[in-house]
Amino acid sequence: MPTLRLLADVEKELKETKIKYEMRSERSDDPPSVILSIAKEAGFDCIALGSRGVGGAKAWLLGSVSSKVVSEATCPVIVTK
Repeated sequence: MPTLRLLADVEKELKETKIKYEMRSERSDDPPSVILSIAKEAGFDCIALGSRGVGGAKAWLLGSVSSKVVSEATCPVIVTK
């Protein structure tokens, strides 16, 4: 399923719940820093992000976006696969 369609489906469900949210799409060489910076500046209560499931040696060598966000965020983080 294309990413934009998936986001549109999720956004439709979020609107129905009346939960305040912000969806963003950013490009960066350092995604964890961008996610953490946006969450801090906006005063987010929670961060929700997906995990690509890169594991093993590759994750160890490159680091994991979700792992870094979880370890450095000042608010709760929900990681989904």
